Amino acid sequence: MVLVISPPSGSSSKKRRISDHAFATLRPPAPLAGNHGSGPGAARPLALVHRLPLELMFEIFTLTIERPFNVFTGGPWSLGRVCRDWRRIAWSCPALWTSFYVPRLSFSKEKASIALVNGVLQRSGCADLTFAVDFDYLCGSHKLLVDCLLPHISRWKSASFVHTRPDAIVSSFSERAHPQPFQLVSLSLGFAEPTYLDSVTDACNVFREAPRLRTLRLSVPHQFLWPRCIQLPWAQLTHLVLDLRNPGVVRKCVDTLALCPSIEVFEDQNTDTDWSSADTDIVTLPAIRSLHLRSSCILEYLTCPSLDDLTLPSNVMNEQTSTALEMMQLRSHFQVRKFCLIPSQEPGCKRPISVDIPLPVFSETTELIIDLRNLKNEDDPSQLFRQIALEGFPKLTSLTIKTRRLFMAEESCIACDSALVDLIEYRWQVVEPRLRTVHIEGEHVAKEISNARPDCEDAVRYNIQRLTAFKQEGLDLKVYDLKEHRLFL
Repeated sequence: MVLVISPPSGSSSKKRRISDHAFATLRPPAPLAGNHGSGPGAARPLALVHRLPLELMFEIFTLTIERPFNVFTGGPWSLGRVCRDWRRIAWSCPALWTSFYVPRLSFSKEKASIALVNGVLQRSGCADLTFAVDFDYLCGSHKLLVDCLLPHISRWKSASFVHTRPDAIVSSFSERAHPQPFQLVSLSLGFAEPTYLDSVTDACNVFREAPRLRTLRLSVPHQFLWPRCIQLPWAQLTHLVLDLRNPGVVRKCVDTLALCPSIEVFEDQNTDTDWSSADTDIVTLPAIRSLHLRSSCILEYLTCPSLDDLTLPSNVMNEQTSTALEMMQLRSHFQVRKFCLIPSQEPGCKRPISVDIPLPVFSETTELIIDLRNLKNEDDPSQLFRQIALEGFPKLTSLTIKTRRLFMAEESCIACDSALVDLIEYRWQVVEPRLRTVHIEGEHVAKEISNARPDCEDAVRYNIQRLTAFKQEGLDLKVYDLKEHRLFL
């Protein structure tokens, strides 16, 4: 078992782990000798360090250990590999221990794991806690871990319980001597199969007294769940993520949203494509500004006058979706200023992803995000780029592209890169209003172009030179290498 420590920002790429062995053998740094550092400025370096932003502290810890290392197994939280001064900083900075993730436990390591969690909680001082616990539903560790966390319940700011059994949640929390309202701002509940209606409802109701709760993620792999039976503080929620994944969930999602008049951001993980009547009324959500959907069926039942951010997968872009969007826009009079398109395929479909997409044209859209990370090597989005360049989004000024591969000396990748550069060139030099910002994020960006055919090398260099020229002309253009965590261009 390992414990993952992550910065409060929640970035998955910044998670830190401590191994059981390293934590168990780690001792507090020895005090300085009397003749060493006894001057008036001896404590000044530590005092200055504590003025740094917490995110920067994590980056410094990353740089203080020897490279290369795997951040997920040997990162900076193996403090035995860090110099004594930085160990002292870690011991004296509680905020560095306030965000952590406990993976699944095994019976053989329960005692060591609980001791590890207790140690981290002690180091965190009195600061608010952000944590996630992945309960293995085949293991009986629920109560041990909850008992470890309960004394610090007043400090819980964000809690995530994953793969948990509803009955274990109920039994673990029911024995609190003097129940106090949770101070949670964010809560995530993910239940393991099999589950039963009453047990899921009871487990959710454990958190009904949470006056500060604003963000809820609910994942229930069960067909029989009715939100109106759950006594969570729906009316005060501003962010909601539902992952129900069962036929007929459109009505459940709509009924849930009807309980949330203050909702601002809604993410629906449901992939149901059944357009038959959900037998429910249209819901008006006056405050909602962002919709992230994997299915478009719910659009028929929503009125969202403040909506300005919409995310849709390409596999739902069809005539029914277009009609639902038009009717929703007539009811709501919204203006989508930020649109995110995710080229994707129907769940379970093995065919290549189609990039012949009937794009919705929102006249007021100024920011477009295209997430190409689902595409396989044989999928070519060139046609999509040409379509965007020539047809859609007349007021576009900001473009973000997220892709798996960039500037690779391979024919399929070169064709995609060239079409993307053509799109940027057309929108930058020909169309008014012109693009102002372009951000490209690549999971794999070629660092060096070698051992390839000369014509492929020339094509890659030409695309890079064109982008560099746009940047020199004044376009705010950035190309970021996600794997290397560096700015490529």
